[in-house]
Amino acid sequence: MTLDEKTMKELGHDAFRLAALLALKANLYAGRNASGLALGEAFLGSGSAWFKTGHQFRGARSRLERRGYATFRKTTLGWVGKLNDGRLFRIFPDSHYEAED
Repeated sequence: MTLDEKTMKELGHDAFRLAALLALKANLYAGRNASGLALGEAFLGSGSAWFKTGHQFRGARSRLERRGYATFRKTTLGWVGKLNDGRLFRIFPDSHYEAED
């Protein structure tokens, strides 16, 4: 699956970078891992390690949430995010996404 140019422009490079980070750091094992992350969740911390400013992280997080690409939750240690589906990145086999439809 490829993204069209319009979607890429709407998201912006910060949001796309955050989505890529979620895909790379996602828990790929069924059940919760040792950190308490469920399937597909990724621990992001404060976000400042991945972006130059907090404003960039907040903006990217907001764009992904508003368009329904990802969900985020705040924990005492920082942020945890999860890609909602395979529109941006397919990190699971296709059968996983077909079961959600």
